[in-house]
Amino acid sequence: MSKATQPIILMSREQSSMVSTWNKMLGATKLSNGKWRIDTYGHEILGSIYELIPEAELYDENDELKIPKVWKGQKIFGLADGEYLETYNLFCNEDGVAFDSADLKVALDWCKHERWDRHPDFPKAWKELSAMVSPQPK
Repeated sequence: MSKATQPIILMSREQSSMVSTWNKMLGATKLSNGKWRIDTYGHEILGSIYELIPEAELYDENDELKIPKVWKGQKIFGLADGEYLETYNLFCNEDGVAFDSADLKVALDWCKHERWDRHPDFPKAWKELSAMVSPQPK
């Protein structure tokens, strides 16, 4: 990630197409110049569990698929689309905007453009973001 700090994930939503389902996350990072940036994030994908793990290691004694907790040093978050190993590592789409407390409207407009404002958790996420960005009383 090219950001100065790890993102603060504010909320997530499931996205899908006719052939795939995945989670998108709304996150914010504080930049080294004091501004903030809001972006869309996702979990890094390592690849298909069926291609990465030998078949003899794929199933338990009840023929249930075994999802590893760690694969080659990467902590596994879960399976995307029922097949792809997702790590806890986040990648950033870098599709967002930079802003500060004086121009929170820029971030809100971006959220509306990306339809995050239609999510039921958006009011809570926006309140959290606004509180983080706004100068704290001394």
